Amino acid sequence: MTVLLGLYALSYMLCSLLLAYLTYEPLKRYVHKWNEMKPIPGMPGAYRIIGNALQFKANAGDFFNQVIENTNEFRNLPLAKVWLGPVPLVVLFHAETIEGVLSSFRHLDKSFSYSFLEPWLGTGLLTRDCNGRSMHKVIQSLNTSAVFTR
Repeated sequence: MTVLLGLYALSYMLCSLLLAYLTYEPLKRYVHKWNEMKPIPGMPGAYRIIGNALQFKANAGDFFNQVIENTNEFRNLPLAKVWLGPVPLVVLFHAETIEGVLSSFRHLDKSFSYSFLEPWLGTGLLTRDCNGRSMHKVIQSLNTSAVFTR
């Protein structure tokens, strides 16, 4: 009987250690991301794992009105954050802020949320992941005077 209890205890301990090992890195990255995003203003009442998900309205019309209210609330700020589960979304409100992001080569990797647009828009300037130099060449070729004189 004691051998059987010892085997159960050992199996529970091994399962616990395996679970701790598998969840340590993702939780560490998530806590780091949460602490980095803390200074950015956002919707109040976000919980650590589920974010602002419980605050969103279920009805589409009510949800749209809620988005409009939050946009009006944060309109004077350059950016705001919303947590959709463990994923932070940063909303940019001013053209100067958007220009700073789009003109930088560091910020051209798209997040996973752009993959939802790909079935409708296809792969283009908005949805394509690429290195900055090749995208810069494409955009510069579109801005030549020969394009505007045709």
